[in-house]
Amino acid sequence: MMGISTRVLLLALAAAVLAVQTNASKTPIRGAPKRQLRFTWSPPTPQLTSLPCPRTAVPTAATSKTLWVDPSYSGTVAIGNASHPFKTMAAAWAALPKAPAKLTAGVTINFKPGIAFQTSAWPISLSLAAVWGTADAPVIIQRDPAAAADSAGSFIDVADISNCSYLFFKGINFQARPGSPAGNVVRISSSPGSPAGNVVRISSSDYIYLLNVTIAGAGNGTGYGGTAQTLKVSNARGIYVEDSDIGGASAGGWALQYSAVQYGHICRSRVHHSDWCLGLSGGSAYFVVDSNIVHNCGQAGLVSGLGGGQMNSPWLQYDAYSIKVTNNVIRDVWGAGLSVFGGYSILLAHNTLHKVGSRSHTVEIKTSSRGCGWGNATCAAVNAMGGWVPPVSPSAALAVPSRDVMFVNNLIVNPNNASAMWAHFSTSSPIATTAAYPVSMPNPISVSQGLVIKGNLFVNWKPDPKYAMGLGLDACAKTGLQCNTPTVLAENHFNVPGLAITFSDPDSLTLTEDSKAALGLVPYKPAAEAAFAAWDTPLATPQGQLANAVPVDRLGTARVASNDLPGAYYDAAYTPTKFCFSPPAASLAPNSTNGWSASCTKSAVGSSCTAPCGSRATGTDYTARCDDTDMWTILTGSCATKVCSGLPDATAAPYSAGFSQSCAGSLIGSLCSAPCAAGATGFAYTARCDDTDTWTVLNGSCGGLQLPPLPSYPCRTEVPTALASKTLWVDPAYTGTVAIGNATHPFKTFAAAWATLPKAPQWLTAGVTINLKPGIALAGSMTLSGVQGTPLAPLIIQRDPAADSSLQPSVLEVIFMTNCSYVYFNGVTFQPKTTAAANAVRIANSDSIYLLGVTVAGIYNTGYPGTAQALKVHNSRGIYIEDSEVYGSSAGGFALNIIAVQYGHVARSKVHHADWCFGLSGGTAYFIVDGNTVHTCGQAALVSGGATDPFQMNSPWQQYSAYGITVTNNVIRDVWGAGLSVFGGYSILLAHNTLHRVGSRSHTIEIQFSSRGCSGTAAACAALSAQGGWLPSAPGASISIPSRDVQVLNNIIVNPKNESAKWAHFATSASVNTTGLAAYPPSIPNPVTMYQGLVVKGNVFVNWHSVYPYMNLGLDPCYNTGLPCDKPTVLADNLINVPGLSLTFTDPESLVLSDDSKAALGLVPYKPAAEAAFAAWDTPLATPPGQLANAVLFDKNGVARSPAIDLPGAYCDPDHKPPKICSIPPDAAWGANSTAGWPKECGRAVVGAVCTAPCGSRATGSDYTARCEDSDTWTFLGGSCATKTCAAPPSAYLAPNSIGFDANCVNTLVGSSCAAPCSANATGSTWVARCDDTNTWSIVNGSCEGPQRQWNPATPPLPSYPCPRTQVPYNLAPRTIWVDPAYTGAVAVGNASHPFKTFAAAWFSLGKGLLKAGVVMNIKPGVALSGRLWMDGVWGTEDAPLIIQRDPAADASAPPSIIEIVDIFNCTYMYFKGITFQQRLETAGGNVVHLASCSYVYLLNVTIAGYGTGTGYPGSNQALKINQVKGLYVEDSDIFGSCPNGVGLDGVAVQYGHVCRSNIHHADWCMYIKGGSAYFIIDSNTVHHCQQAGLRVGQGTGFEFMTPPFLEYEAYGMKMTNNVIYNVWGAGLGAIGSYSVLIAHNTLYKVGSRSHTVEFYYGTRGCGSNAVCTRNWNLGGWGPALATSPAISIPSKDVQFLNNIIVNPKNESSMWSHFSVSSNLNTTGSSYPPSMPNPLSVTQGFVIKGNVFVNPHRSYPSMSLGLAACEKTGLPCDPTTVLVDNLINVPGLNLTFTDPESLVLTDDSKAALRAANYKHAAEVPFASWTTGVETPPGVLDNTLPIDRDGSSRDGGSDLPGARV
Repeated sequence: MMGISTRVLLLALAAAVLAVQTNASKTPIRGAPKRQLRFTWSPPTPQLTSLPCPRTAVPTAATSKTLWVDPSYSGTVAIGNASHPFKTMAAAWAALPKAPAKLTAGVTINFKPGIAFQTSAWPISLSLAAVWGTADAPVIIQRDPAAAADSAGSFIDVADISNCSYLFFKGINFQARPGSPAGNVVRISSSPGSPAGNVVRISSSDYIYLLNVTIAGAGNGTGYGGTAQTLKVSNARGIYVEDSDIGGASAGGWALQYSAVQYGHICRSRVHHSDWCLGLSGGSAYFVVDSNIVHNCGQAGLVSGLGGGQMNSPWLQYDAYSIKVTNNVIRDVWGAGLSVFGGYSILLAHNTLHKVGSRSHTVEIKTSSRGCGWGNATCAAVNAMGGWVPPVSPSAALAVPSRDVMFVNNLIVNPNNASAMWAHFSTSSPIATTAAYPVSMPNPISVSQGLVIKGNLFVNWKPDPKYAMGLGLDACAKTGLQCNTPTVLAENHFNVPGLAITFSDPDSLTLTEDSKAALGLVPYKPAAEAAFAAWDTPLATPQGQLANAVPVDRLGTARVASNDLPGAYYDAAYTPTKFCFSPPAASLAPNSTNGWSASCTKSAVGSSCTAPCGSRATGTDYTARCDDTDMWTILTGSCATKVCSGLPDATAAPYSAGFSQSCAGSLIGSLCSAPCAAGATGFAYTARCDDTDTWTVLNGSCGGLQLPPLPSYPCRTEVPTALASKTLWVDPAYTGTVAIGNATHPFKTFAAAWATLPKAPQWLTAGVTINLKPGIALAGSMTLSGVQGTPLAPLIIQRDPAADSSLQPSVLEVIFMTNCSYVYFNGVTFQPKTTAAANAVRIANSDSIYLLGVTVAGIYNTGYPGTAQALKVHNSRGIYIEDSEVYGSSAGGFALNIIAVQYGHVARSKVHHADWCFGLSGGTAYFIVDGNTVHTCGQAALVSGGATDPFQMNSPWQQYSAYGITVTNNVIRDVWGAGLSVFGGYSILLAHNTLHRVGSRSHTIEIQFSSRGCSGTAAACAALSAQGGWLPSAPGASISIPSRDVQVLNNIIVNPKNESAKWAHFATSASVNTTGLAAYPPSIPNPVTMYQGLVVKGNVFVNWHSVYPYMNLGLDPCYNTGLPCDKPTVLADNLINVPGLSLTFTDPESLVLSDDSKAALGLVPYKPAAEAAFAAWDTPLATPPGQLANAVLFDKNGVARSPAIDLPGAYCDPDHKPPKICSIPPDAAWGANSTAGWPKECGRAVVGAVCTAPCGSRATGSDYTARCEDSDTWTFLGGSCATKTCAAPPSAYLAPNSIGFDANCVNTLVGSSCAAPCSANATGSTWVARCDDTNTWSIVNGSCEGPQRQWNPATPPLPSYPCPRTQVPYNLAPRTIWVDPAYTGAVAVGNASHPFKTFAAAWFSLGKGLLKAGVVMNIKPGVALSGRLWMDGVWGTEDAPLIIQRDPAADASAPPSIIEIVDIFNCTYMYFKGITFQQRLETAGGNVVHLASCSYVYLLNVTIAGYGTGTGYPGSNQALKINQVKGLYVEDSDIFGSCPNGVGLDGVAVQYGHVCRSNIHHADWCMYIKGGSAYFIIDSNTVHHCQQAGLRVGQGTGFEFMTPPFLEYEAYGMKMTNNVIYNVWGAGLGAIGSYSVLIAHNTLYKVGSRSHTVEFYYGTRGCGSNAVCTRNWNLGGWGPALATSPAISIPSKDVQFLNNIIVNPKNESSMWSHFSVSSNLNTTGSSYPPSMPNPLSVTQGFVIKGNVFVNPHRSYPSMSLGLAACEKTGLPCDPTTVLVDNLINVPGLNLTFTDPESLVLTDDSKAALRAANYKHAAEVPFASWTTGVETPPGVLDNTLPIDRDGSSRDGGSDLPGARV
């Protein structure tokens, strides 16, 4: 009932739509809609239940009538009194008044013992329908209070309660008889008499109480096989269950299931013996579930949320809201004990769980699943209301997030034999949304937002304690949220060794005294149940209970935090042991090596703690005593740092030149090095001072072993078994007593075999093979040290070659190999059984180690996290990995991490499932990485270089982070970060790799710096830097390491559009100038760059941006360098997002190109780039040269590559026969005199195609043609073009105010120019004319200005609403001039019969000066002006205007009347009507129409096209440029096109006028008016497809361009109203350094994706002319007085932003915020004019009211407001005020338009605005007009009388946006 009014939903479309519009209180969203009675009364909304859960008193005093039911009554008269009772409940119910009447007096129905209703056949049930009790007149149905407790129960077999209110059931037994088919025992719902389940409920029941009832779904039995749901409640409010017993449901059924139920509680009840025990879903809300016992459940115990069922409005988003699950005992559950699926604001606190989760996990917090099953119309209607449902039916289900879940102070105890199978928790991983998801849903869908896990205690060991129980919080990994693993491990207790928890009885699960004592010793400390944050749901749902304190325990005992326990029970007598939970402060133990012992944490009062002086200090250890909770007292201690007075032992550095004498007296922790002696090979030794006079050698290996060779293709090693004369056997299954290592008496363990090998300093004199039989030959970890094989005497450790492949692997769990050489591992598996291992395999200080066909599994079993690095190799040389599999790492870790290793290869291996998959860093050098498959990586896939501790690097490779790395033929896929990376690498080849689904975090490939600090002492840092190492000279600083000579060649990068890179193809580091940066060593290049030697060629990118039309290239540091990586070169040398090119693979793992894709590449055409050799090796430290040749001779499968038919990526196809193509155009000489030459399309012509080079506009003759005969072979077919000329100089009239054109400009070639300098009495620049066609000149530059105007028209009036439609004053123009471009006559005098052929001729016929009579110039269709015309000095007047118009008689279908480009200077009273101004593509740049120093110019219904007949950039600098003009009127016009950074309409110092009903579009900046412009109405325009900004007033201006008195603000008195603005990358609206500006009733859509939707900034003002700037300064203007002065900022004042609509789809939201506003600026001490305010601000008088923003952030849960400048100011723009005065991302408010261009709100959107209580803000007049330099007052009134369609506005009922 709940507003028991219920909407009628029909399956027909019309009814579905009507159902949404009726806005009824409940919206079921699954099942077949039913017709139903519309009720007439609504009980009050129930109150929120608070803890402690109440005990409801039955209101018997409110009943004045009693009916009796006695099943044993046998009389014939049954009237319901005590002596003549009814025999059945049905009879009693029939006696009650039914709806639509309410009860006027309460009724009690007393049941005697017996069966008051028994079904005769299923599904017949007792229908209890349509009885409306009230709070004052309830219905009480109870067991006879006088019945003996031991008598039979009062039974109703099955009941169906629907459309009732205020019913109290007490002491009743509901029981399905055994053998009944599945149904419900009690169903409280909305359709009387319906059989069980699966119907849509239209109306509901309110205030139903079930007190001390028994509901038995399994009849008299106790097992499964009962009803579908024992108690099912749907579409109801106020359901209260107390002290009841509910059990028994069939497989898949529930004991208690709530769907779409709001308000209530379930307390002190027992829910049990069902497949799913207790669940609240379908938007159920505001429930307390407290102190129940839930047990013997199958799939789950207690569930908040879950997909399916019906839903009520407004609870249409999450599946459960504000559920508090506390003090419950949950036991014997196969699935999870506690579950949240799609829940919001869920508290799970102080519950005790026992024997739960043996199927998998104990607790789950997951997304739920939701579909929509009623047909497209209804699904779309609910979706439009803000519901989280798919918009069409059927469709794939959506995932619904969970949010704000608190899991605190619970106790989970599982015996070992009943532990969870896999993990403590199970969580859903984040899911990126697709187009099917409503825009109001968060992206990604997650469960980690607001998830808090604190104060819980788990005793949940796996049966075999060797195997750790997984935590299971993968969803929180790498998030930094409160639920990330480190935080959760610190704030909870998981499987504390030795802790055993037992219960005093197995049902109630009260803790034993021993267990409480044990908890005190852990020590256990409860977490505070912090309140939830303020309610924040996209749909405006009533706020739930935020407080989360659990005041009492399950027995009602008040809890006290200081001695509280986890779980459901509190014990007031329990006294926890006092502890110091944290160790003493570190400052209390100076010079202690390691600080206070970890054992100091959780120290009991009275215990002591020690901080030993340790290895780096000498003296007396520090001790402290815990004296009270977290209170320590220092007892003793004094430590002084140790030193090494001498040098390291020379014998520890054989074959070295010895350690430096400067190492004597080194502090503990300092390093000392000993380079290899002359003639020795290897790495310098490094020793560290570890104790007084105690040195430890860290790394280094000098000796007589030969340096490994440079790696080369093919990378394939044969195991040298012939060189191993001795064989040892290891068999883990061997049980004999004699173990000598032969085949018959093998060793049982690998350790025993290893022990028999000779160790250093001995070398192996004969090779040894160790054969490992299947099984675990090494359990745990082992250090393998000092076995030094040689090339002729290697050590081979291999799986028994005779072992069957079906047998278990031969396992060495964890090894650390050091100081070994020539060791071969073949077919061995390394796999730690615990995540405690840092590495599965670690190899250090070793030489020539081969890993062939091995498996290195950093993940035990199936889940993250694993080892820090699965395979880590460092400070070694000659490392060869082939045909192996390496995988698994923890967050932040690598699967394969190679650091400071020289020489080797990694080939044909799989590296996967790690945060960073594969890295080579620390000066690693001379590696081939070929033919591998790298996949499922987080931060990056394959990285050459990276940050490293410089003391871990080998000499001389101490500068770059990687040298000579060749990365070829690899398949790389499914990588969040970049697929290929170079960080500080030198001589790196990345060639012929195939990348797929990479870079969705940001970019696909990165070539960047690496960073490097110094971890040693200042002396050690300085010493290593002095040796030539690139590191900071002192600790604490960091430097950037450049990349150099990187080649990126012939790779394929393919990303599906919805998985594209987020920002760019590449990421690169900006150059760093190191001048003055002391941390940088002098040998490092300055500047530090990544582009030296960078070559990017032959690559194919199919990586279209998922949102924007273009993907950024990302090679910004290379731009304008002229290097091979410069943007034009890269775009020419690679195929980057070629339109129409789509590449697919035959399967998603191997990534072999499909035949269609190969064919498509052939037609593009694709040409591989030659893998040019690197330049000569050139490193500042003399490192051995790497391999310079770069030819990739084979593909991933070993197939030889042939350049003629080669393909990009990892595979070639010898059978691939690309079509023969002429990939270069014909010889340019063949197209001599062709205007444009051979078109670029000729560069990909197939054999047989004919290509044409037209003579074009600059030549005459027959076009040239050529045919492609063979690959790059053209045959010239014919053609002859002769260049056109201009025989005579240009006409003098083209150069007014000049001395005329040079007489030598005769027979001038087309394209050549001729000049005409200004005359002596004129000012400006020389005229330049260009010969454009035979004898056709056009002006391309120049501006000779004649005498200034001798009269000044009157100041125009202030503009006013409504914006007028100007009537052209034909009556004032008696003279008519005609222009006809098609005229061919010899006589041209400008009349109708002898018109002028050109507009220029007509113009010059006017002469200069004042018009004595008005003139009309009629221009017939055609190009009346070709090129540019300077027009000046024609002065129309109000009574004698000049009217230039398209011939009114011209047919609309005829070509336009075109005047190409004009500069209009010093003219007045000009009307242009119907004219097209148009810039041709070959004349790009400049302005199409330029108005300067004019007055009263009207542009009516004109077109100003910034680019000819084309459609793309670039065009003009500005389509319409206006400066120093008074009276500009633009109406009903189309203005478009600019080059990058150009403007559609650019006004500077323009006063008085309007721009109305015009279309301004496709420009970088669409429109701004600035530079002291004033008094403009900008109304009812359509502004769209803009880059930097849509519509702005104010900007930045040179002070010299401003005209007095408008010398302060950038714009004055501007009104921007009723405009429609869409598709703008930058802000849609802005006021910049402006005064008295109204921005009202505009509609914005898809704006601000770059950053923000609207902006209010300072203007900027510089100076370019000392004289004019000084004049303006002296007049009081705001600007620099001199050109040498810095630019200043211009404030804004009195800006009103009112009643606008801003709507962005979620995936096109603004990037950061709604607004962007400049902060206050203090100008004290600067050169600002003294008249300017200080501080400057843009917030004075800034009002933001009545606006509606629907702009949900695309990635984060909320969008920043962006009003930091207004915070705590008390101004009207303070965020607190703005949030009250505007509707900003109101949950559930979704606005849509009838079409995406006119942006008319749909009727549903208008209704939604009214439902959201939209309040129109009054357009209040500005207070006053006050400017420092006195300016005429603008219009203060801000009333907006009409909308953009001319409809009158009514402020009281007006809507926001451009239309009423």
